[in-house]
Amino acid sequence: MEFITEKTIKQINFDYILEKLNPVSSYGKKYKKKLKPFLPSMEKELMEELNKIEDTLKTRNRLDLISVIAHIKDLSETFERAKNDDILDVVEFFEIKNFIFQIEKLAKNLRGSSLIEYNDLQIVPINTLMKKLDPRNDKLKTFYIYDEYSEKLSNIRQEKKETESKIKIEKKQIKRNVKDKYDVKINLRNEILVNKNNEELILQIKKDNLLVMSGENYLNLIYTIRNTQEIDLLENKLEKIKIEEEEEELEVRRILTNAVKEEYENIVKNIKAISKIDILLAKAIYAERTNSVKPIITTKHILKIEEGRHLKVENMVKKSGKDYIPITIDLENRVTCITGANMGGKTVALKMIAQIAAAAQYGLYVPCKYAEIGLSDFIYISTGDSQSIEEGLSTFGAEIFGLKEILENTKHKGLVLIDELARGTNPSEGYAITKAVINYLTKEQSISVITTHYDNTASDKSIQKLQVAGLKNIDNEKIKDQLLSSPNKGMEIVSQYMDYRLIKVQNTKQVPKDAIRIAKLMGLNEQIIEEAVRLLIKDKNTIDS
Repeated sequence: MEFITEKTIKQINFDYILEKLNPVSSYGKKYKKKLKPFLPSMEKELMEELNKIEDTLKTRNRLDLISVIAHIKDLSETFERAKNDDILDVVEFFEIKNFIFQIEKLAKNLRGSSLIEYNDLQIVPINTLMKKLDPRNDKLKTFYIYDEYSEKLSNIRQEKKETESKIKIEKKQIKRNVKDKYDVKINLRNEILVNKNNEELILQIKKDNLLVMSGENYLNLIYTIRNTQEIDLLENKLEKIKIEEEEEELEVRRILTNAVKEEYENIVKNIKAISKIDILLAKAIYAERTNSVKPIITTKHILKIEEGRHLKVENMVKKSGKDYIPITIDLENRVTCITGANMGGKTVALKMIAQIAAAAQYGLYVPCKYAEIGLSDFIYISTGDSQSIEEGLSTFGAEIFGLKEILENTKHKGLVLIDELARGTNPSEGYAITKAVINYLTKEQSISVITTHYDNTASDKSIQKLQVAGLKNIDNEKIKDQLLSSPNKGMEIVSQYMDYRLIKVQNTKQVPKDAIRIAKLMGLNEQIIEEAVRLLIKDKNTIDS
């Protein structure tokens, strides 16, 4: 079974956490997309990952590391081309040379850090390739096919240089002769402009084999200097030399490509190290910014969270100027039931549990004061909002459809979170289904947390019973005064007095009836309130008997 579905990721706002992981390199971003959870039997690997984050947090020059990694260009396609014997071009060698410069700089910045103690984070030197790309050892961030690569290339270039020099000298001499002979100016395009009225000069030029008319305008005839036979021979020779140079440069590039190919495995190791270091830096920054802690990983299938926070909700609450109330929960029992008023934060508590568990299993620090976590094979959450239009299922039908699939896997170490099971059906059947599911889950291996309005669904002694503290120790008259002065802000005012912390209860008789209390505070007719209390007591006595 899949550890966590895309739907669950969105339901618990784990995507909000993943968005806070911001690697700076293309390698790190690719690695982030491939992140996988650590599953049961992988406790040792997860603890090592968390230790790496801890060591990253202790690294003083993290900003320098981030800066270097941000400048490392993704050359994956180039290295693959070299591996496949596709001859690389000059630009690609320039980029590879700079890649090596950057990883050397990264290795230098890692010295003194505990990160180098991990084999998969070590930068493998590729000095041999660097020497080939920088044969003069000038340590410049440029690349050129140097003469040092080939004696033949050096000779070709020398001959090319001499030939170009001869052509230049010959053309310069011809220009000088023409200039002296006709007393004319020669422009930068080696053109001579002769006024159409200067018939004598035009006649002389027509007889000169070194000049040929190339155009005219309304005032002048335009003449261009013609090459001599010697210049033609030299230029033909130069073209052949250039072809030889290109062929020899191609051979040099083939040799250098092979040198890159020989270092392919080391290059891949370095890319993997860069990816992991980039992600670790992102995880460390996330941990700092969210005030998260290193969870304790255990082989026991438990989940202990002290003052846990749902990051997205916390951010929203703080933006509204209110204080966020963290939640503490200890899930050692196979089944835990949570009761409380609808506005009591039960759904947020479920999502927080799933979010922290998922974050830990993806190798992240978790937003709480303390956490001890045993790994799960899967995380499943049902919040009653999974209606499937495509399949024509009602909210209740879709809920049961998902529950059916997950119950087939609860023999494994899973984390099952159900919010208000069977809310979409009548109370009698809803109570029966809820109690039956809870009884079933008590015999399974998964940790299950179920929120419910139904009393007496968690009568089994093995079930942990929690309730949202709710409206305890409050001044009713004070709230009423506030409600009277601001009737349009009723829910907002009441929510300020809600205590979202979870407390243990010994039996369902202790569960406070916050719904009736809230209705009373909000000004519901007293006669209705009294009737509701009377009916509640009657139903309670009926159930207890």
